Amino acid sequence: MVGQVSAVRGKDQRRILDDAAGMAAGLFDPPSLAYGCAFDPPKVDRTSPIAVIRLLAERVEDAGSLNLATSLLEGLGAVLPADSTNAGRVLAQRARVSWKMGNVDLALARYQTLRRKARHAESNELLIRAWAGYGAIAQLRGNYPNVRHWAGRIVDRAERCRYNRLASLGHHGLMVAYAVAREFSEAISHGWSAYRGRDGDQSGQIEMLANIGRLFFDAGDYAVARSALVKVLAAKPGLRVGASALGGFALVSAAIGDRTAVRWAASEASSLMDQPSSRYNTASALLDCANALDAMGESPYGSVLRARGSTIAQYAGYHELVHRAQSAPMGRPTPLAAPAIAVAVEIGRLPEVELPDRLELVTA
Repeated sequence: MVGQVSAVRGKDQRRILDDAAGMAAGLFDPPSLAYGCAFDPPKVDRTSPIAVIRLLAERVEDAGSLNLATSLLEGLGAVLPADSTNAGRVLAQRARVSWKMGNVDLALARYQTLRRKARHAESNELLIRAWAGYGAIAQLRGNYPNVRHWAGRIVDRAERCRYNRLASLGHHGLMVAYAVAREFSEAISHGWSAYRGRDGDQSGQIEMLANIGRLFFDAGDYAVARSALVKVLAAKPGLRVGASALGGFALVSAAIGDRTAVRWAASEASSLMDQPSSRYNTASALLDCANALDAMGESPYGSVLRARGSTIAQYAGYHELVHRAQSAPMGRPTPLAAPAIAVAVEIGRLPEVELPDRLELVTA
């Protein structure tokens, strides 16, 4: 129905769009509709047909069905005025889906177009979305000075505009940049700020908890890391977040010598090869599990997973992952400052959970 909207004119166009949005709205509970898309500022009208279809596309994207998300967004973008804010929001979503599909150059071109639109419209929101895209691509390419540059600008502008959700994107970028510099206390502090910035978005907070768990692993605090990652996996996350958490769980399990858990994680990661989407996280999980298997003395099995993961990374241009394929990072004990210790206490207060027998990280 969304695809047909661009082929009609006048009242029929609005009628079809309204009908499609009405059907889409029936897929969500009232709190989800009220929250809207993950990074929308408070001013967005969550009840509009455009907002509902955008939310559907985002959820489809999160489930790993990137081609379907692309179809929805292209159909929606075809009926929006080119200079409208909604057209910019849709363009940002299309760019994000593009790099997740491995089309990094296309994503960059779309973010550049978005930045021009933002300047023409004098829109802080669209400008921040473009900066967030630049930061995401810089991370994919392993350019961490650029990640820190764009993330700092995002936090500064978003907090001045009181766009808390968009500010969380900047905190996420600073978390990544500090982590690469092995400044784990700062990284964990920014990660927790990003977590709090996603208040009301359970899936978003689960994603941030996965990142924070990885940070505690890198800092050598395996107990907190395992606690956080088990909570993530038990929450039945989507393919993208689940794959990332799975790799972290494999590494922390290897660090504490839990061979059974490492083999379980490797088996789950191997099953992701059947999924055509979310290639970045699939490759990441395979490489992490390969490193975990090496640490447990099971190098032949690890070599198989490393070959699969590095092939995906090389063809998609994920230079960060190509570098990871050539090394085997394991966490080393690092003294943490008070803010990071306070985050560990907060994680310990979250409800205790158990891992399922199978994760079933498949596309919708």
